[in-house]
Amino acid sequence: MKTLPLVFSILLLSSAQTTFASETTATAPAPMQATEVTTTTTAPIQTAEVTATVTAPEQTAEVTATVPVPMQTAEVTANEKAPMKHCTDKHVDSENDQEAVTFFDKYISGKLQIGTRTGFRVLTDSDSGHKGGRKGSGTFLGTIYAVDETQDFVPKFLFAKYFFNKYIGVELAYDSIQGKTQATSIGYSGIKSDGDITVSGPTISLLAQLPTSTNFTPYASFGLGFYSGDFDAANHWGLGYSDPSVYDALGQPSSLYHGKSREIILDDRVGLTLGLGCSYAVTSNWLLDLSMQYTAVDVDGTFNGYQDGELVLVQEGHFPMDNLAFRLGLAYQF
Repeated sequence: MKTLPLVFSILLLSSAQTTFASETTATAPAPMQATEVTTTTTAPIQTAEVTATVTAPEQTAEVTATVPVPMQTAEVTANEKAPMKHCTDKHVDSENDQEAVTFFDKYISGKLQIGTRTGFRVLTDSDSGHKGGRKGSGTFLGTIYAVDETQDFVPKFLFAKYFFNKYIGVELAYDSIQGKTQATSIGYSGIKSDGDITVSGPTISLLAQLPTSTNFTPYASFGLGFYSGDFDAANHWGLGYSDPSVYDALGQPSSLYHGKSREIILDDRVGLTLGLGCSYAVTSNWLLDLSMQYTAVDVDGTFNGYQDGELVLVQEGHFPMDNLAFRLGLAYQF
């Protein structure tokens, strides 16, 4: 019976289960920074079978007990890298946005203006002083002795300004000058028009401005205009009628008058432009532009007369389209 305490001790040892924790350390990278996270996991208890022999008087008994054996702990370190694609894309987008903002601020903001204009024009050399004359007597061409300016107040004259610094810039614009010819005719006492002249094209000018402490910024310009000429013949004149009264008396027909027809072809010319102006900042982006520009352009013209489709008469002449324009514009400054 002395061995009974040993049995009880073994049974008590089997009822006391000992738990050993295994520690797992994992590093989970958060976006842009790694953070160490420690978790504790309870490992399963491994059991072992222990056999003890108890000797009692006159009898030997074999007792079997199951004793929990602690498992060895193991430290597991996980160094897994979380996908960084999302953060990387945001970083790249941020860099691209920064580059875009830098380009706009450096090359566009406060430097580029886009707008449109209208104006009132005055031809400065519109009369040859030889009213009633003919070819060779000082007229512009044939019996055309004068050109009256035609006004167009539609704000369709687009322009763009770009300033390299706060003083010097360049302007690209569209310009157009229109005039109605004035002529006389044998047997017709009144003044008639043989057609309209249009000289138009792009201009490029060098700008010099003087910033002030106010909203007003005066400037000056000097440039070149690349003009194309066009002559829109009056119906009666192009069809060979001597004057509009004959044409009207016949009911304004579309047929040629005795097989005659006429045309005037204008050459392309390069003109000079000089300007003074002042812009007024209504807001930080919108500007009113008031300017005056002088344009010097002399357009050569060729008269061709036809009889039954054959060229029978050619005359050369010119039309001085020098003009002074008073212009009002509206521009948007980026």
